[in-house]
Amino acid sequence: MALGKSRTVIRNTLFNNIGYFWQLLVSLLLIPFIIHRIGMEQFGIWVLLEVVVIYLSLLDFTGIGGAFVKYIAEYHARKDFEKCSQVVNLGWAYYTVFWIIMALLVSLLRKPILRLFDFPSDLSSHDQSAH
Repeated sequence: MALGKSRTVIRNTLFNNIGYFWQLLVSLLLIPFIIHRIGMEQFGIWVLLEVVVIYLSLLDFTGIGGAFVKYIAEYHARKDFEKCSQVVNLGWAYYTVFWIIMALLVSLLRKPILRLFDFPSDLSSHDQSAH
């Protein structure tokens, strides 16, 4: 039985890493396309705002993501798919509300953040096209 679990862990780890590398590859390949579409200066503003979003995502310090993983795995192992579905639905609801709040924060903080940097006035007045 331990050999079967080891294979499962190795397989899942492999697929998880493939997912991370795929996401990285797609992101890197999209950079030239995005720069071509919006320009280098607007891309810089977009990246700056993305960094703010990433840091705001770190505010999910409640550990709730780990709790979702724990309970989904636990209920799935017990084949209690109804409870598993409830946890997944709760997770979707939680993260939907969480990211709506984060989007509102970024929208509210966009102009003050951009004022911290020395952007030409024509760029900072058109920063809305960057997102």
